[in-house]
Amino acid sequence: MERDERLFIDGTKERAQKLIRCGAWEGIDHGRFESWFNQFVARQKELLGACLLDNFIFRGKGQVEALLKAALCSPAMLTPAAKWDGEVVEALGSRRVDPGIRLAPVIRLDQPPTKSGTYVLRRLAKSLRIQDKWMLWPQSLAEMPDSVHTIVLVDDFCGSGKQFSDFVTLTGFDEVMRARPKCRIVYLTVAAHSCGIKKVQDEFARVEFIAGEVLTPQHGFFGGERLSRIKVDGIEERLKTDYDAIAREVSLGGKKIGPYGFEAQGLTYAFDHGTPNNTLPIYWYASEDWTPLVNR
Repeated sequence: MERDERLFIDGTKERAQKLIRCGAWEGIDHGRFESWFNQFVARQKELLGACLLDNFIFRGKGQVEALLKAALCSPAMLTPAAKWDGEVVEALGSRRVDPGIRLAPVIRLDQPPTKSGTYVLRRLAKSLRIQDKWMLWPQSLAEMPDSVHTIVLVDDFCGSGKQFSDFVTLTGFDEVMRARPKCRIVYLTVAAHSCGIKKVQDEFARVEFIAGEVLTPQHGFFGGERLSRIKVDGIEERLKTDYDAIAREVSLGGKKIGPYGFEAQGLTYAFDHGTPNNTLPIYWYASEDWTPLVNR
């Protein structure tokens, strides 16, 4: 191993350890981190492990809340008559005056209440002091009073857009939209992939999409811009060969998701409360043969 490569590996690992110790990566256990990285050491693929760490995007509780607030206070969320960026949040914080807005998690009726959409809505309510009475389960949206002019559907991540499409169909929300042609529909997420945004907008032209953070195909670990900063000839091919070897050995992602994440988006993105399945499974896949860095 060349000296520069060794320095990069050791420096990247040390930086990750500091991020865990100082709380920037709150929610990642140090012992689990060591176990995850040692799997690359045992396979003589430390450079791959270091590059995965170097490109890892981890959003802790504080960052998730900041991104949610940014989305809810963004100009796209406000009406033309709004006087300041916190107007929507202020209205939702009122106990007595109906803001004419309802929030609902993007969760299908067949899914457990532990799904991320429900969690994100709770975080949004707690951090911005939004009143519970303005929040509904999706199946209750059809019973809203006529005075409601805006529905905000909340989730943590939109990768391919398929989950939202299933949500609309399987919860009967398509009927709600038909019954309320003048009601504004907003899909608000902590983060989203540009491919998912496009699918939602193509299928549901009426739905407005607002995300705290937007990712693109350039955020993919392979084939994007993530590895272009490393000025070493053939580095991406070498890392992909190593990655594919581990993927075959431990069946990363399983048959349903695949080794590069859902829709092969190959992201390096995770939240403290869970990881999108569009992210490379090498971060979150758990089996007898593989210890994950973060929870799915």
